[in-house]
Amino acid sequence: MGVPGVDFGQYHHSTREESEALRQRIALIFSRAFSYLEESRFSPSSVVDLGAGLGFLTHLVLSRFPRARATLVDTFSGHGLRGASVDRARANMEALGYAQRVDFYVADVRSLPFSDASFDMAVTSLVFHNLSDGVQRAFSEMQRVVRPLGYMLYGDIFIELERHRDYLSGCRVMQKYEERLGEEMFYTLYVIRKDPD
Repeated sequence: MGVPGVDFGQYHHSTREESEALRQRIALIFSRAFSYLEESRFSPSSVVDLGAGLGFLTHLVLSRFPRARATLVDTFSGHGLRGASVDRARANMEALGYAQRVDFYVADVRSLPFSDASFDMAVTSLVFHNLSDGVQRAFSEMQRVVRPLGYMLYGDIFIELERHRDYLSGCRVMQKYEERLGEEMFYTLYVIRKDPD
C-alpha cells in the first residue's frame, strides 16, 4: 500500500493491480470497523491475524492501535496469495517498523497453537472461503482463542455468517459492513463480540 520495501502480494484470482485495489477497499471497510471499536472504548493489546498472508491486516491493525502486539498465523503455502512465505511476511513487518510488535506462527487456522482466551481480538480476511473443509472448526478456533468481551473481525466473500451462526454460539454480531466487489460478489465484514463467561 505504497510503502517502499513492502509487498502484500497478489491474490490467486487477481492481477497485481486488482489485488491492490481490493486491499484499498478492504482497508476502508476495516477502518469503519476500527472506528466502531474506538467508539465502544475498545483498544486491543493483543491481536491474532488468522491467515495473515504477508501481513496486510496486521499492518492495518498496528497502524491504528499503536499499543497492540500482533501474532500472524498462516500456513504460508501460497494457496490464496501467490508467493506467500513467513520470510516475506517478516520482511514486510520489518520494513513497516513493526518487527518488535509481531510474532509468527506457521499453523492452520483450524488448529491454533494457543491457549483459550489468549487474545483481545482476532482478525481475518479472505481466508475462510479458501478452506475446502473445516470452516466450522476455523470459526470455533477463532472464538476459542479470543477473550470474553473481545472481538472478532471476520471479512470474506461467499460465506454468509448467518448460515454459520451455530459455529459462534456465545457471540454476538455487533456490526456488519458490506461492499459490492462485482456484479454478483460482495465482501462482508462482521464485527463479532464474544459474550462474557
